[in-house]
Amino acid sequence: MFGQPLLAQHQTGPRIRFRAALVAAVFCASWLGSSVAADTTETPTPWQRLKARLIERGWLRGQTAEHVPIGNGRLELRQYDLASKIPGKVISVTVREGDWVEKDQLLVTLDSNELKAQREALEAQVTVAERAYAEAQAARRKAAADLELARASYQRTQELRQQKFASADQLDRARTAWINAQTALDLAEKRVALAAAQVDAAKAQLNVIDSKLADTQVLSPIAGRVLKRYVLPGEVVPAGATLISLVDPLDLYIDIFLTPAQMRDVALGQPAEIAPEGWPADRVIPARVVFVSPEAQFTPKFVETADERAKLSFRVRVAADAQWLAQHRDALFGGLPAVARILVTEGTAKPRHDDDAR
Repeated sequence: MFGQPLLAQHQTGPRIRFRAALVAAVFCASWLGSSVAADTTETPTPWQRLKARLIERGWLRGQTAEHVPIGNGRLELRQYDLASKIPGKVISVTVREGDWVEKDQLLVTLDSNELKAQREALEAQVTVAERAYAEAQAARRKAAADLELARASYQRTQELRQQKFASADQLDRARTAWINAQTALDLAEKRVALAAAQVDAAKAQLNVIDSKLADTQVLSPIAGRVLKRYVLPGEVVPAGATLISLVDPLDLYIDIFLTPAQMRDVALGQPAEIAPEGWPADRVIPARVVFVSPEAQFTPKFVETADERAKLSFRVRVAADAQWLAQHRDALFGGLPAVARILVTEGTAKPRHDDDAR
């Protein structure tokens, strides 16, 4: 009698534990499933995000993006990579990454001692060449005077010969002296030309050294911001090495890719708008179309959807208004995702033919 309850109790325990484990497993599976479903529904695709931005800004207005000149891309700033034209040792770098620089501001200085020594030697060569040129000119003037004297002597001897007061031998000597004087003048003129060429050559070499000396100072070609500094004082750089990279905040643009259907009303100089990602819906950058590719191409990989990348498209560059950028110099950054819309007005819209309407 006492054994039966103990057996029932022993059989009931495993059943309870099994049922509890089964309930826990079902609960975990349902929780994981709901989490995965939540993650799937809460993470929109890039194309969904783009359409949401367009709808938020009211740019579609009941249309599809297939026929509206709208495209997405990344903002780009014009970049300048400043390189060394000559090899040398870096003496100083006056800027850091992120610094604002003005046009013609000194950025990097290279060692110029060797070039200065070469310039002094060339200056001496120029002085010697100029002295030789002056001597050649003096010799030419003397040769010209000797020629004039020889010519007059020949003419005088010729007159005396006609009057029988000079012999034929005297006349021959006078003619020979005249010819020799002409030869000496020709030689003097050649020496003057050679001396002048030597002066020009020495000055040209001096100009080359002056140009190299100017290249030891790297100046900023624009007013912009330092993107990257590649060298430090004390380093030796070869010719052509990049020293500093600058970006021009007043030269910002975005390349978008439009289908043939979207290209219907696109033309150079057409007004446009750029909407960077994360900006309020009512805030855009005024812009203008500055380039339209004359040839179609396959859309690059960074465009939002694979379907769009498989299509032929035209690259269109939209540049932000320089006046607006001057007032908002530090408001934008290169690489920021954005959407650009080309504004189609009655003046820029192209006429539609009957075939197009069908």
